[in-house]
Amino acid sequence: MSAAIPTSRRTDPRARPAGRPSEAGRGSEAARAQWTAWTNASAPWGSPTPTGDIPVYDEPGRLAIAELEDRAAERLFALLPEPEASSYLALWHEFESAETDDARFARALDRLQPILVHWAGGGVVWRERGITIGDERRLLAVIEQHWPPLTALATAIIEDALARGMLVPTL
Repeated sequence: MSAAIPTSRRTDPRARPAGRPSEAGRGSEAARAQWTAWTNASAPWGSPTPTGDIPVYDEPGRLAIAELEDRAAERLFALLPEPEASSYLALWHEFESAETDDARFARALDRLQPILVHWAGGGVVWRERGITIGDERRLLAVIEQHWPPLTALATAIIEDALARGMLVPTL
């Protein structure tokens, strides 16, 4: 017996305030499922996915593998029985298009996650990769575009990292 995969509700201004994910701003099952679908389709571990993980700061690299990721997602989700295969593929496409509140929320979290991880790790990866505050502010712009309420949190983390010497100023 398989569990039903939640699908995102399309934005309906009558259903909930604009700019809020389902379930009163705490995120939704659909947003979590979209992020999970995206993560699984782009992960290198043991799946038939040839793309691997491209650092979030490598925009040309991320653009270069977009088609590979699409094909990998189709192959990976085709391994599931229906209706899960179709549901996960639909969630993947919804995440990629970022046209619903759930997808925008998931995309903002996708950009916030590396900021949190690198900050919590004391900035080691930032220093190893030569990441500057300008690089992080580009991620901040994506967060602000997709989910503005997370901008203040991301900004505070970035500014704290700069003050602690984890990030270097943009040259």
